[in-house]
Amino acid sequence: MMIRNRLKKDNGVSLAGRIVLYAVLVLALFTLNSCRSKHDPLRTYDTEIVSDADADGDIGLALDDTYAISSVLDTGSVLAGVDPVTGEEFRGFLNFPLREVDGIPRNAVIESATLEIFIAGMSDSQPGQIFPFLIDLVDFQPPYLVAGDFSRAIQPPLLTMPIDFYPSDEGHFVVIDVTELVDEAQYHGLPDLQLRFLLDFSADSGLIEIDDAEVATAPLLRITYY
Repeated sequence: MMIRNRLKKDNGVSLAGRIVLYAVLVLALFTLNSCRSKHDPLRTYDTEIVSDADADGDIGLALDDTYAISSVLDTGSVLAGVDPVTGEEFRGFLNFPLREVDGIPRNAVIESATLEIFIAGMSDSQPGQIFPFLIDLVDFQPPYLVAGDFSRAIQPPLLTMPIDFYPSDEGHFVVIDVTELVDEAQYHGLPDLQLRFLLDFSADSGLIEIDDAEVATAPLLRITYY
């Protein structure tokens, strides 16, 4: 009988009791970890990416249907819109490498993203006039401009967002929320965030000049991700 009792009990705790106790402890740990995962915020990271001057530029379409491609390396700025004097249309392109040293991981989830540009010049306008523009997310590799990038049929946008510019923007930085565009670029796994600026089709004319000559005023992409 003493041997049988020793087999069933150890310091007053039965084998079945040990199993139940172990199960309760495991469940408690799992519950604590679950609660912590639900309530603890995910760690976020911030990065800043300056546009790639080697790829930035604009494409002009003259009234005789000829194209002229300009590089920031030669001009120091990016034009976008329709010149009210000549009628020439410009579409500007900015390129931000997403996978280089200052980039973001391929599996990063975008919390927010802003684009900061310096408006070096604008066409003459009336006080309070609005210049409606579109920003297309595009994808062309390798990242250098060809005439076909001007066309939305040849180079269709993956996503488009509207943006308004005002005469008061001239000579100042303008910050644009581009979270949706960066998120879409991540969805497609794009190596670069490539943006095409063009005048909205509802407007007849309006021209902006984006400074891209110096690092201090170059287009800057800020991303917060986790």
